[in-house]
Amino acid sequence: MTPYAYGDNNPIDRFDPDGQKDKPFNSKTDKQISIQPGTATPIYIYNSQGNPIALAPGYQNAYNCHSYAWDNSQGDPIDPANAGIVAMGVPRWDNDPSNNIIEQGAQQLSSDEANQVGDRVIYYIDANGNGQYDEGETIEHSAIVNSVDQEGYTTTVIGKMGQNGISVNHPNAPDYYTTDEYGNLTKRAYFRLPNKNKKNTTDNNNPFTGNNTTSNNSNGSNNNMSWSQAIAIINSWLAQNPNIIVTVQ
Repeated sequence: MTPYAYGDNNPIDRFDPDGQKDKPFNSKTDKQISIQPGTATPIYIYNSQGNPIALAPGYQNAYNCHSYAWDNSQGDPIDPANAGIVAMGVPRWDNDPSNNIIEQGAQQLSSDEANQVGDRVIYYIDANGNGQYDEGETIEHSAIVNSVDQEGYTTTVIGKMGQNGISVNHPNAPDYYTTDEYGNLTKRAYFRLPNKNKKNTTDNNNPFTGNNTTSNNSNGSNNNMSWSQAIAIINSWLAQNPNIIVTVQ
């Protein structure tokens, strides 16, 4: 027994006060950042020094993590926080999801509440140090819970990585929004949407995700599988059958 038991004796990576949100990253079993090919939506073309030099082809369709998780990848063009980028001609980008949390009725989960597929997670700066997200605190990243284990711990999240592509990875994967640009540590807060908003969990226009589909089996019960879950199964199968091409329509 140690005073660090609340965080699995790992107070550096486990700074959730109760240690019950998600487990530390295990490099042997957990999924690292894995950006899906063809899902990037860049705004700019960069030179060898990493400086933007021109607008990328199709930059108008660029969207980011907040748009992906909260706006069905369609952006939030009427939010004043997005006025500048909308004026630039990029309406699908969302700079600030705080209004979406309120408007969609998302409820912040308590530290001991089991996660569910479709919950949202934000990586934020806990400015007042109270261990929960409060309106006005900076949100660095948004993602969607993609899978949970039998205990209700999140095992993977799916999210857009800015102008880069969509990644499915463990919520504590190395370099996954662990700090902001100033080196401040982020914390995670999980939210659940009302059932009426569950349809917004994914992007119909994205080949790696989609709305939950329901089918009835022979005994009349429902089997629910999201596109992200289906694609994860397909990707695993394709890894063993690289010569097979699958088209999702």
